[in-house]
Parts: sequence; structure tokens; C-alpha cells
Amino acid sequence: MWMSNYSPDKWVIAVFNRGTDKEVSKVMGGWSGGYLDGDSWRISSGIKEVEKDGDYYNIINHSGSVYRCHKEMNDMTPYMAQVYGDFKKKLEDDGNTVELITVEEFLES
Repeated sequence: MWMSNYSPDKWVIAVFNRGTDKEVSKVMGGWSGGYLDGDSWRISSGIKEVEKDGDYYNIINHSGSVYRCHKEMNDMTPYMAQVYGDFKKKLEDDGNTVELITVEEFLES
């Protein structure tokens, strides 16, 4: 049995270039910082599969990393929302797309 690599406080699934031959789905995870350290975020290499595990989804990525995501924390921190907005604008300026989907939408695809 593998161990989780990342357990974000909040998380979303972002699909890059949806509906094209370049489509890839990734987890964007965010962590709330404390007094001495700020908020942080990271994006996965690309989702390979999703396993349901009680109140969690274990989202396995192409790199082998696993994001253990609580089902009720499918949302963004304010910092994640700011980064996502900037990221989305940059991608669209370059002729690409990114959109957020639910786990159910990913599993249906």
C-alpha cells in the first residue's frame, strides 16, 4: 500500500485544453499558512486515476505522487483563487484554456 504524498487543505481539479488532443487534468492543492509561513499551492503532474477511500479521494498522478483530498474540502483558498485567476488569464492570452471540474465529471470522462 502506498502512502499519501500530499494532503492539501483545499483542492480542485483543473482541466487544461479540454476537448482537445492536448487535454490533461491536474489537481491544484492549497495549504493555509500560519503566523510564520504563508499560504502555498502546487499543481500535480496529471491525474492517472482516482480511488475513493471513505471521506477521501486518493488522486494518483502520472509522476507517482498521490493527493489525499478530503471530499468536503473541494474548494479554493483565497490565495489559490488569485493564482488560478492569474494562471487562467495567462493561458488564455497564449491561446490555451483551463477550467475547473468536479471529481464526478472527471470519473465520467
